This record gives sequence, structure tokens and C-alpha cells, in this order.
Amino acid sequence: MAHDWLELTRRSSFASHRLIGWIYWDPRAIELYAQLGIPNGTGYYVASRAAPLLPAGHQAVSAAFYSIHPKFIEFAVTLAEQHASWSDISAVRNQAVGEGLRQYVPEICNELESMRDELWRVADSLPESGRVCFAAHRQAPRVEDGLVSAWLAVNCIREWRGDTHFAVLTSEDISRVQAGILHDAHLNYGGWIAQSRGADVEAITQAFADLESRGLAEGGVVS
Repeated sequence: MAHDWLELTRRSSFASHRLIGWIYWDPRAIELYAQLGIPNGTGYYVASRAAPLLPAGHQAVSAAFYSIHPKFIEFAVTLAEQHASWSDISAVRNQAVGEGLRQYVPEICNELESMRDELWRVADSLPESGRVCFAAHRQAPRVEDGLVSAWLAVNCIREWRGDTHFAVLTSEDISRVQAGILHDAHLNYGGWIAQSRGADVEAITQAFADLESRGLAEGGVVS
């Protein structure tokens, strides 16, 4: 039977986004992060997503995250380092993952957990070259909770996708701010993504000017 690989890719991308993305905005996860001593749980998204890479420092995290302003990365990483280890940060995130999955989507938990070993086989088979965030997550100690472990395997594969995405952007000479602009246009979000990642008006104006010179935008709108 022939497969439509492009359609399967779209479906898996959306499914993995739904399975993973919620944890970065989950109130319980932020609450647990704040309990480590981080005021108001500030910077949770950066610190929790980059946890196994934190020992390398904020510049390494900024390089891996690509489109978020380096000063915000530095602030979030420095704040986290003052109060907790990367393993503590991972532990509270994992706790929130397990609690959240079992509370909100209990109907998927058994099947997802049953896929743990297969998902890790996929993650372990992927090439790590040039994919630092993925490699850091794959190297992190694997947890005993089978459901959380399966989730972490999907997260690891998703970070491989993210690292690959950023490599493509780099190869096309797309800047940090331009990446936010193009992402926003693709999702039709109304222009806020680049700003949410720390770009000011001047940076956005300059980014649009370069995009226009390359035929990728016109009149401040992505074409």
C-alpha cells in the first residue's frame, strides 16, 4: 500500500504538537517550577525545554533556540541556575507531564505507554549531527514512569525536527527575527510571534526590509 508521506508528516507534526506543546503553558507545571524557588515561575518555557542543555550555558541555549532573543534566554537561564539544577527542573516538568496526561487524556495513556520502547528506538536511530538540543534530550537519563518516558521520546523526536528546521533556516540565511515573521505569516497569527520572542520595532522593520529585498515580503507583509 502506497503512503502519502507528506500527509503523514502533516498529521504527525500536528499530533506531536498537541501531545507536547501544552506542557510549556501548563499552570501546574509552572506552579511546580515556581516551587523550586524561581519567582512566579518566570522563564519556565526556556528552562524546562532546554533543561538538559542548561549546563552548557545561556549562549548555547540561545544558539539552540534560534529565534528567541538572546537576552531573554540569558535572563531565564541565569534565573533558573540561581535556584535549581537542570535535573530538578526536568523532574518537576516530568511530574506535570504525568499528572496532566492522566488527568486530561486518560484515554490515550495506555496506548502511548505501550509505544515507549518503539518510540525510543526511533529516537536512538536518528542522526545527532548538528542537532544539539535533540542530542541533549536523548542523552538525559530515562525515567521509570513508562507513560512519561514515551512522552519524552516523542519530545526528543520533536526536538530533532526543531533542530533540523533551524538548520534549514540557517542554510537560507533567515535571521532570528525573520524566522519569527515567517512563522507568524505561515500560521496567520497577526504579527505577534516575532515580538513575543523579543524583537523590537526597529529589528522587525529591518527584518522586513531584508525580506522585501529578497522577494519574500512586500509593504510589510510576507508575500
